[in-house]
Amino acid sequence: VFIEMRSGVRDLFSKRATDWRRVGLRSLPFAGVAVAGAGCLAVQKQRSPPAVNLLAQRASFECHAPPSGVADALEAALARLGAHAPQLRLAASRLKGPFERDIAAAEYSLACEANHDAGHRRDELYSAVVAKWHAAGHLSAHAHRHGRELMRRGVDPVTHIDESYGRDLGCEVPLCMLRAKPKNVKRGSGAQPKEERLVTLKAEDWPEAAEALRQHGIVVLRGLLSPEQVQALRSQMGVLGSALDLHSARNRDVLTVPAVREFSEAKLIEQDPEIESVTSTTGRQHFYLRGGPVEEVVKHVQAGAMPLVWEHLANAMPTEDMYPWISEVQMLVTDPCAVDQFWHMDNASPGLTLYVPLTDVPEDLGPMHFLPGSHHLFTEDSLATRVQRFLGSFMSSNGVVVGKLAAGDALIHNASIIHKGSLNRKYDRSCVALVFRYDFERPPGVGAFTTQFVSLLGGTLAGIQRFYSAMPGPTDSSDTGAT
Repeated sequence: VFIEMRSGVRDLFSKRATDWRRVGLRSLPFAGVAVAGAGCLAVQKQRSPPAVNLLAQRASFECHAPPSGVADALEAALARLGAHAPQLRLAASRLKGPFERDIAAAEYSLACEANHDAGHRRDELYSAVVAKWHAAGHLSAHAHRHGRELMRRGVDPVTHIDESYGRDLGCEVPLCMLRAKPKNVKRGSGAQPKEERLVTLKAEDWPEAAEALRQHGIVVLRGLLSPEQVQALRSQMGVLGSALDLHSARNRDVLTVPAVREFSEAKLIEQDPEIESVTSTTGRQHFYLRGGPVEEVVKHVQAGAMPLVWEHLANAMPTEDMYPWISEVQMLVTDPCAVDQFWHMDNASPGLTLYVPLTDVPEDLGPMHFLPGSHHLFTEDSLATRVQRFLGSFMSSNGVVVGKLAAGDALIHNASIIHKGSLNRKYDRSCVALVFRYDFERPPGVGAFTTQFVSLLGGTLAGIQRFYSAMPGPTDSSDTGAT
C-alpha cells in the first residue's frame, strides 16, 4: 500500500506540475479578507479597549439585604383595593406575573428620589403598582390557577422516555420582595423564630444589572448565599469534604467552604429513589431534582435572584398571557479530569439559567466559558441589528469570558448565549452546582443539525476571541463592578 501511494504521489507531481502562480492568485481574495479583518480588529481594540475580565468588571454585583418596610406597605396597598396578600403571593410563586420586578422598580424609584418622606412615598408607589396589577387582572380569583396542562414527573411506560423533561410540572419559586413577614410568637411560647437570611441586589444596582444581562447575556450576583447556607445545603445533599479539608476550614478566622474531593449520590437517592444521574460528557453528572422531594430542599436558593430574573423574562415574554415556568432543577457535578463540553445553548427560545455553585469554581476546576453577546444572534430582529448588538458585546471582552465564582455566588445567563463547561484540570477536586432554568417553551428548541452548527459557530468565535486577545493593543483592567 505504501509503495502504491508513493507511486501515485510521484505520478501526480511529475505529470501535472502545480501552477503556484495560479494558486497564489486564487488565494489573494482570502488573504485580503483576513488582512482586512485583522486590521479592523486592531483598530477596534485601539478605539475601545476591551475588558480584561468582562464578568468581574462590568457584570458583577454585590448582594445586600432587601429594604425594610416592603411587606407592610404592600399589604396596606392591597387592603385599600380589597385584595389579599396570600392570593398575590401564591400567583407570584407560580410565575403568573412580574410582581417581583414591579416591586423592585418601585424601590429603585424610591432610591433615586431625594427630599421626601420615604414611608409616605413608598405607600404612593405601591398603591400605583397594585392598581396596575388590579387593572391587568392579576388580583382576580383565577389569577393563581394554572392556565396549561401540567405534566407528571417520570418516564413514560410506553415510550420509555421522560416526556416531562422541560415541560411545566407546576413547580413554585420562593419569593423575595413579596416575602411575608415572619409571624410573631405569643408570649410564653419561647423565643422568636430566626428569619432565614435573604439578600438581593441593591435598588441602585438593579437597572445596571438588568442592562448587563441584556447586553452581554451574563451577570453575577456575588454572595447570594452565605457560607453557612452553602454548608447547610451541602450537608442535606451529601456533598461532603474530606476530614482534612473540614479541619483546615474550621481553623481559619473566616468561615470558608471546604473543597469536594469525591461525590457520592447515596444521600440524594435516599431522599428520592427516582433520582438517576445522566452523563452529558465524560465526567459531568446531572441529577434532575425537579418535581421531587429534593427540590423542596434547594428551591429557596432562587429567592434573591427572582427580581432580576423577572426583569428579563417580562421583557422577553412572547405574549402577554404566556408565562414562564421552571423547566429544570438539577445538581451538576463536574468530576476530576472532566472533559470539555461542546459549545451549545440551553434554549433557542427566550429564557434564563441560574447557576449557583456549592464549591469555589476557579479557572482550573471546570468553570463555564461564554461568548458574550452571542445570544443576540438568535433573536427575531433584523440581521444588521443582531450583528451590531453582538459585536458591541463580543468586542468588549479581551478573550472568552470565564465564569470564575465563589461558593454561594449566582451566575445568571441568557438561555440562548453560546457557552460550554470547560476542562477540570484537577485530579482530586470536584465542582458541585445547582442549576435552575426558566423557559417559555420546551428546551432545547433546536434539532441535531442546528446543535452541530452552534457548536461549530462557537468554536469559530472562540478562535476569533483568542486571536483578538493575542493582538497588541490597550486593554481595560479597571475595576468597574458595582458594590
